[in-house]
Amino acid sequence: MDSLTGTRSLEQALADSPAAALVRRAADSQRVAVALAGADVSLPPSFDALQPGTCEVRGKTLVLFVGSPALAAKMRQSLPQLLAWLDRHGFELTEINLRLQPERMSYRASPGEETMKRGAAERAADPARAELSVSGALGLAEKLALTLPDTGVGRAAQYLASKLRTRVAQTG
Repeated sequence: MDSLTGTRSLEQALADSPAAALVRRAADSQRVAVALAGADVSLPPSFDALQPGTCEVRGKTLVLFVGSPALAAKMRQSLPQLLAWLDRHGFELTEINLRLQPERMSYRASPGEETMKRGAAERAADPARAELSVSGALGLAEKLALTLPDTGVGRAAQYLASKLRTRVAQTG
């Protein structure tokens, strides 16, 4: 605390707050990310440690978020060398885990997605086709409700079927 003004710096305030552990964890994660970016360990070129949300330190474990199963498979091969390198550079980590991060997965922006969007737009533009979709969904919901009557899924299917019946009645 500054003796003249009675104020504390932001760092001091955060160090005393309940968020101190979170701030420390974020700082540790950033330090590891910077170190990984300059590591002389063979990592796939498509892995960018400096991209936000890629590296997270959780206690003594480093979690690396990758965008595809193929990248995870390539990186698994270098994890022992990477852990040893981090240890030699002063990071006290005991393991490295890889996790898939779906929003970064390459199939999210695939051409198939555009086809699906176009199909939805076409169905919305053609009421008869949309009605067939509702009728098909209603039939499926009714079958599911009959097949699994005393389960959560069966009750959800019954609810969906009642909503779809109302919709069909309103449009027909």
